[in-house]
Amino acid sequence: MRGSSSSGNVRYGDHGYAADDVSYGGAFDDARPYDSNRNNNVNVRNSSAPKQMGDQEALARRMGKFWKRGLRNPLFDVTLALIIFVLVFMRSFLVPSESMVPTLQVGDRLFSIARYFPNDHTYAKGDIVCFQAPSGDVYVKRVVAQGGDKVEIVGDTLYVNGEKSPYQGTGTGLVQKSWNVPEGYYFMMGDNRGNSQDSRFIGCIAANKVISRVVAVYWPINRFTVF
Repeated sequence: MRGSSSSGNVRYGDHGYAADDVSYGGAFDDARPYDSNRNNNVNVRNSSAPKQMGDQEALARRMGKFWKRGLRNPLFDVTLALIIFVLVFMRSFLVPSESMVPTLQVGDRLFSIARYFPNDHTYAKGDIVCFQAPSGDVYVKRVVAQGGDKVEIVGDTLYVNGEKSPYQGTGTGLVQKSWNVPEGYYFMMGDNRGNSQDSRFIGCIAANKVISRVVAVYWPINRFTVF
């Protein structure tokens, strides 16, 4: 028997199935004999869906239990916090020159804490920092003076605000000159004063050009040092 609904959207085949109904795996052709294999395939495919859903739910439950157990373990919490801190805030640099000898050697690998907040420009005298030089290269030097300081070099001696600086460094051949450090800037020098391209030659460095503060030498392992 053939027939159609008043809307004309549904057709009925010889076997009483709606030809446009795909909720059982696809439309049936009303001119084709009943195919038990095709229906079996449809049934198998549909029956696998609950199993897959069950596997996903079981995995989600297992992961939930893992995290719940981990969050109750103080060692797990500390390890997770340390991993997040290293990934977000830490930066690694390779020392390419002798400008910071003897503090840093060529080939040392450094851990440094990155500056992530726009107004966080506070670095203390004596800090070793990584910054972007006017050339665009990244330098590693020591902060010897801050905004408002007067820097003087007399002979091979460094003075800040008329007092001998505790950060004298090594080497000879210093440029004998004086500088007034503007607010919001730093005066950088390499510890190896005789072999360092620093603020004596490239000028004071703006605070927003400072990338990070060096906190440790982590490689080679025999030179491991925390600053």
